[in-house]
Amino acid sequence: MKKIVLILLTFSSLALRAQSYNFLGEYDWRGTPLYLEAERDTVSIETVEMISNSLPESYPVPDYNPQYITSGYDTDIKLTKDADVWITFISEGAGYRNVLGFYTYDLENPQSTNPTAEEITIIFPNASALGSGGGLSVGDKVKIGSFKAGTGIGWVLLANAWSERTETVGNGLWQLFSNPNFNPEANESLRHHNVLLADPDNERVILIQKRCVGVVIPCYNEEDRLLSTAFLNFIDKNSGYHLCFVNDGSKDNTLQILNKLKEGREDFITVYDCEKNGGKAEAVRLGMLHMVDHKDLDYIGFLDADLSTDLTDFDELVTTIENSDYKIVSGSRISRMGANITKESARKIISLTVNFIIRKILSMDFKDTQCGAKIFHKDVINICFRDKFITQWIFDVEIFKRVTHYFGLERAKEILCEKPLKRWIHADGSKLSMKDSVKIIGQLGQIAWSYRKLNTLSEINVFDKYFVIRDNKFPTRIIS
Repeated sequence: MKKIVLILLTFSSLALRAQSYNFLGEYDWRGTPLYLEAERDTVSIETVEMISNSLPESYPVPDYNPQYITSGYDTDIKLTKDADVWITFISEGAGYRNVLGFYTYDLENPQSTNPTAEEITIIFPNASALGSGGGLSVGDKVKIGSFKAGTGIGWVLLANAWSERTETVGNGLWQLFSNPNFNPEANESLRHHNVLLADPDNERVILIQKRCVGVVIPCYNEEDRLLSTAFLNFIDKNSGYHLCFVNDGSKDNTLQILNKLKEGREDFITVYDCEKNGGKAEAVRLGMLHMVDHKDLDYIGFLDADLSTDLTDFDELVTTIENSDYKIVSGSRISRMGANITKESARKIISLTVNFIIRKILSMDFKDTQCGAKIFHKDVINICFRDKFITQWIFDVEIFKRVTHYFGLERAKEILCEKPLKRWIHADGSKLSMKDSVKIIGQLGQIAWSYRKLNTLSEINVFDKYFVIRDNKFPTRIIS
């Protein structure tokens, strides 16, 4: 009998429609299986290097290794001999608490429709690493069974389906199958989310899943500054991204330029048109709420159209959030050795004054809240963007204030991260004048007063494992 070990790396997520799953056994409060093998699998440096060399960071599979996802290729395991099969955990970079399952079928009579919940068996109720929302360590191994020759084994990932509060597998967000025919994208070329790598020396097969990121780019009269070539080059080299350009009622030819930019790349570029100019805050808010409806996205962020923060630096913000428990990662324009941070001297002086006031309002030691590059975990988008902002220019401060109001100050500090940028250049033609900068101080006063009023109207009821917050601004929240 042949032995097969499948090593899992998970970088992204899609998810769930039903709950009547089968389980291999019991699990603990973190979703860690109690049926792990007593002896961990050895994951060698050579194996890790093989993975890294086969799929290097920032080198999209469709461009650099298209053979991994060519037509007719899928990532199911197809047994030609009787075999025992194990699953070994290596790492995960997803912010969600995902669930990994499998299903089997007859190779002579493969199923043509998505497996039902009753046909899926859960392997890892919470496929999250120790210290990252779960309890799995490198080399943790599960035997999923002994199978006859002629059996096909397919994989399914249920996004964010592990509930920390109820300690059960519940309703997630979407489903992602190893068989691309079961995945939801209309464009068939986009249905491949998994890659299998062979490790014959160790009799292993390695399953890797990619993450998907949405980026909102607000645009107002940008026809002379929009760096179309830079955006197109990035999209062509980074297929895991979807750019959403929001035309904020531009009076020039910005909308026409954006529509031309989208031509032929509709699966990677969206143009959201606001007929009237509502300001950057509203453009970003509408764009973020529009993107949250895209089922294939794990993280959504926003970026200034002038690329004062370049796309490579933004990708580093994404890498930070997907390899941590942070819910929001904000770029920071901190001047330091090895970084190219350029500001006008007058802006630098007033920004120091504004930042001092902001730190007092937030009760956090933020160095720079106003950088136009931020990335968010999808599950906090509605918390941050559902309601209109009070101010036009410093809505970033409101975002952090809303997070603090929702989660509490201490928890907010745990899920917010300020990531220094390697490059930030002040772009000519900025819409923010020095006169506007002075107005910001008054707007900060508005924020402080408005959210202080919310706090005084809140009622907190403490129960056994959770508490309920009721106030006049936000509906009831239940937080574990």
